[in-house]
Amino acid sequence: MRSAFTLIEVLVSIGIIAILVGLLLPMLSGTKVRASRVKALNDLRQIGISIQLYTEDAGGVYPYFPPNTTHLIGPPDAPLGTIFVGNDDPWSMSYLWVTTMHRVAPWTDNYASWIGVGREHGQLPWLRAEDQNHWLPPGYRMSNSFVATPGTWSDNGVARVMSTSSGQVQYPSAKAMFFDAARPYLSERNQQEQPRGVLSADGAARDALDSDATTPTMNRITQAEPKTYHDTPNGINGRDF
Repeated sequence: MRSAFTLIEVLVSIGIIAILVGLLLPMLSGTKVRASRVKALNDLRQIGISIQLYTEDAGGVYPYFPPNTTHLIGPPDAPLGTIFVGNDDPWSMSYLWVTTMHRVAPWTDNYASWIGVGREHGQLPWLRAEDQNHWLPPGYRMSNSFVATPGTWSDNGVARVMSTSSGQVQYPSAKAMFFDAARPYLSERNQQEQPRGVLSADGAARDALDSDATTPTMNRITQAEPKTYHDTPNGINGRDF
């Protein structure tokens, strides 16, 4: 006599395997998301160190270029480096901050940790994967609060785009300086439900839910839709947490 599985036994086995796979997949996905968040926090801490080096070199002033300034996209000695002329967007420093880092944090050593976790890049990390001749902006964005006067986000005072300094920050541990804007490792449905990495002005990185942050307010310069971490009430003098 030969022993063999009956059709019912095979179907039951397949059903059990399917149930186990259904239970394990969310766990594996959650593990991947947690690992990505840990990596993002580490990247933000490294950015904090680079910003500290920059401010020490610049007499306490945070990265800043006036609108329409010429920016070097790519390391100064890279053959694929290009010159980018900034537009008149007063908030372009949110992604152009990397162009101020050439002296204190060379792109060749640091850019891979600036593009954001899970983002595709080309042979060189500052180039797009789909087009090796075009720049890939960083996925970690600098808060607009650090490139304008506090009065830009209040009912009184001067509203003007300008450089700011570390001495102006009243609540360093509560003011977001950088945040993970990209997060491609999350589905669009989970973007709002999951925390994002945020770097405070004191150099500490944390995971935070956007819903727990201070409600943003409209800025008086462009009067655009308020954005969390960018349009903090009282700007650099305000609190996000």
